[in-house]
Amino acid sequence: NCAVEPGYVCSGEPSVCGIPRTYSSTPSLPIPDNDASGVSDVITVPDTCTLLGITVDVDLTHTFIGDLGITLTSPTGTSVTLHDHSGSSTANILGNYPATLTPAGDLSTLAGTASAGAWTLHIADTGAADTGILNSWGLNLVCE
Repeated sequence: NCAVEPGYVCSGEPSVCGIPRTYSSTPSLPIPDNDASGVSDVITVPDTCTLLGITVDVDLTHTFIGDLGITLTSPTGTSVTLHDHSGSSTANILGNYPATLTPAGDLSTLAGTASAGAWTLHIADTGAADTGILNSWGLNLVCE
């Protein structure tokens, strides 16, 4: 019962209750134009826990988000596609998957995995003529 456990929070639908842990990176990393190899940034989570839920914050400036594929990979090697070339000529991605942005993949596949280790956000721009920058990103973990 989240109401009686100090430090616990409940969120999501269905409700997930646990201890929130937040980690972030502000790399200001240029995203190479028309380069499928893209760029990656890593957040190393030092705390060990079993994940009950996860959300991902992304602040990315780009002039044509339809060029972009964004993938999150956990320390165990499980990958979830967050953005899969949708949005056409829309500029910028700013928000939280899945609270304000709809992920292309299912973040719930990461539930039950261990939190500790390197979490990698990979961004590939596979269309010509538009550029961007990964300003920041973050992990919001709910742990047992």
